[in-house]
Amino acid sequence: MFLKNIGLILLVLIIIVIVGNIWFNIVESVINKIKGLFNLNKGSKKWYPLPEENKEKKDTDKTI
Repeated sequence: MFLKNIGLILLVLIIIVIVGNIWFNIVESVINKIKGLFNLNKGSKKWYPLPEENKEKKDTDKTI
């Protein structure tokens, strides 16, 4: 009987984790779709600017 209680508790915890994971994925997909509606005409701008890379590589490697 003691093992049945442990097994039941373990089964309930596994079901809670699975349902929570499914719920999280549903909520995340809805949030991303709502964000997509607000960002229709905007380009995907980065929130941080990266410095432009020079096309000409400077020869900084000095081999001996």
